[in-house]
Amino acid sequence: QGIEIFTVGLGLEDLTSGQRSIAEDVLSSCANDSQHYYSTYSIGSMQIAFRDIAVALSGLYLSR
Repeated sequence: QGIEIFTVGLGLEDLTSGQRSIAEDVLSSCANDSQHYYSTYSIGSMQIAFRDIAVALSGLYLSR
């Protein structure tokens, strides 16, 4: 169907390593694939993730 699902992990560094692992597994399994999951640990990495997502979506358009 051409649907792309991106997920971004925010604030995962505040979790225990076990909790972080579970959260990353859930987020990555919700995304289309590993290229659609971003784990961010800083403002800079979050900006990069959203920029990459914007670039990936920039070629899309809505039609009816």
